[in-house]
Amino acid sequence: MWTRLKSKRFLIVAEKPSVGRSIRKALSKYNVEVISVRGHVLDVDLPDEYGWNNVDPIRIFDVREFKTVIRDPETYRRLRKFFLENDGILVLATDNDSEGELIAYEILTIWWDVKGKEAPYMRMRFNSTEDEEINRAFMSMENDLNWRWVHKAMLRRNFDLITGAAFTRYLTFLCR
Repeated sequence: MWTRLKSKRFLIVAEKPSVGRSIRKALSKYNVEVISVRGHVLDVDLPDEYGWNNVDPIRIFDVREFKTVIRDPETYRRLRKFFLENDGILVLATDNDSEGELIAYEILTIWWDVKGKEAPYMRMRFNSTEDEEINRAFMSMENDLNWRWVHKAMLRRNFDLITGAAFTRYLTFLCR
């Protein structure tokens, strides 16, 4: 396994700069390029037709399609540039929970936009930044995301957006 990994180039994206530094240190014997984000890069918003005064707040509960927005433009541009300038296998090294899985999906979406849906990627799962744990995670990478976790985090995010927007608007209209 070590020899097979040694011959490939990996583009690792960590969820936080401190984790990126730990990964870079732990995997220094491999052909890796490490970059990090600062949490979520993308987000969602209501479609334009659901603007503040455009609809009755109760209709917000009918929203089924959301528009994607860039939450962190600087990181988004940096990631796109990194992906454009480098070839290899993308390694998603975000937190090992549903929010981390959603962040990994956001990074993967940008990867697909730059490299195409056939571009190779892997998921690295670890629960600490100890060298041994990072090496273990690197040696046992998964071929895909945990899509149940991605959908769980998306549901929570979308529910928060819908209920927050609807109730905030409803309360604001009541207080006028």
